[in-house]
Amino acid sequence: VLPAVIGPLVLVVTAMHIFTYIGMAIWGGAVHVGMYGEAITPLYDLNNFNTYSAGLVTMFQVLVVNDWHAIAEVYTLADRFSSDIIVYTFFIGANLFGVSILLNVLTAFFVGGTSQLYYLCCDSVMAGIGP
Repeated sequence: VLPAVIGPLVLVVTAMHIFTYIGMAIWGGAVHVGMYGEAITPLYDLNNFNTYSAGLVTMFQVLVVNDWHAIAEVYTLADRFSSDIIVYTFFIGANLFGVSILLNVLTAFFVGGTSQLYYLCCDSVMAGIGP
């Protein structure tokens, strides 16, 4: 199963890195932790693109559909590029591409690899049982 999933998994991780680099180019250093008070959901300002590792965590949370709209809310208060059009286009695009397309491709390859393994196993058992 693992060899069948490696290609799509690399595709998902590559897309996550690309969206992280785009987020860093747009909002790197524009979100200040602890400065927004009650204007945002508590602790969601920690999901930022100020560093590469924080950007990867942010994109992972978007990829697993963990309140991406609350994360996007933080960026509407950022120092630059805080337009709703820019923010929501980025996060909806990342969500659609990452979740709707790439994770479905990964799931399809995983199911395909598992079913091939199952049929291979059943065929060998059936061959030993036959006359």
